[in-house]
Amino acid sequence: MAVVTVHLFSASALSVVRTDGQGFSSGVNPAQNPYTNGNAYSWNTPSDLAITLPTTTVSLTYQDSNASLDGVDPSATQVSDQLLAAPITVGGTNYVPNGSEFRWQGTTFVSNHSEVTLYAADGTEYRMVSVTVTAGYNTPSVVGVFFEGPQPPAGATLYYRQGQSTFQQDGTQTAVPCFLAGTLIDTPEGSRAVEDLRVGDLVLTLDSGPQPVRWIGRSQVDGTGDLAPLCFRAGTIGNTRDLHVSPNHRILVRSSQAELLFGSSEVLVAAKFLMDGVNVTRAPRPVADYLHLMLDHHELIFSEGAPTETLFAGPMALQALPEAARAELLAIFPRIDAIGHQLARADLTRQEARMLGAVPAVVHEFADNNAKHA
Repeated sequence: MAVVTVHLFSASALSVVRTDGQGFSSGVNPAQNPYTNGNAYSWNTPSDLAITLPTTTVSLTYQDSNASLDGVDPSATQVSDQLLAAPITVGGTNYVPNGSEFRWQGTTFVSNHSEVTLYAADGTEYRMVSVTVTAGYNTPSVVGVFFEGPQPPAGATLYYRQGQSTFQQDGTQTAVPCFLAGTLIDTPEGSRAVEDLRVGDLVLTLDSGPQPVRWIGRSQVDGTGDLAPLCFRAGTIGNTRDLHVSPNHRILVRSSQAELLFGSSEVLVAAKFLMDGVNVTRAPRPVADYLHLMLDHHELIFSEGAPTETLFAGPMALQALPEAARAELLAIFPRIDAIGHQLARADLTRQEARMLGAVPAVVHEFADNNAKHA
């Protein structure tokens, strides 16, 4: 197992301010208490942020088996990967490795808490990773951040831009799952382009038959970066034509391997976790014209003939919506926060999706199984 060292900017030394001059609702700088405003650093609040880095870093060293800092299941009793490999003092707290893999023995491990895309004033893009350190069963603490890819200079000020920056926590990006305009959706009267649907129109669902569309959202975003559409080539997952969706759009997977690993032959997997560079690829464009559909319940509908999800109104999805869209949705579903929406199927994290095996082989199994169930 390799030993990896990353250079952290201490979270407590970051300056995070809203560019509109207003303070955070809690009155606490989210860099010092990232859980106060919902998610780390309040990336999901409807405001732009300016983040100024400190001028010094501290080295964090840990064991790693796959050269990728992943999230760790918070309920795990044993952690064998991403164990702290050397003592570190950050934010005034000392963390030391103890050689154990068992949390009841106080093992100390590091984890990817979240990732966010930030921009310099000149438009240069940076990918910032927030890191937690957990000792035993203590609450994880976001101790600092480092950068994947291009490195900003120490002391730089970077910007989170609503509608352009993307945020990902524990393998789940907060950008709302969407269909690219032009995608054909199955209805009782035949296939219709998603942009031609109207509230009240019926669409075919896998579990509940024809169901009315209750809300339609639409947004145009930069289609060249992290929000670029992903393309499933025709036939890859039982789709009759090329299917274009946003990276976080969940796809229904039918797989015998899923049954073996997760107790169900049907699971949901984010499109980005299925990319193989051949059958599932990025399809960037200057502007991505996205639409999202919401029904009374989270459902699986047929897009280009393949079962994919409708909008799931969980807390992160609601916060990721633009303020006007969220207000419109709340006017239609006044008690949406209390409804307790359920996903149509269990969804997999990035790490769980990897457990399904080689993506190209699994994708072809999806296609075969989806075709059998069509």
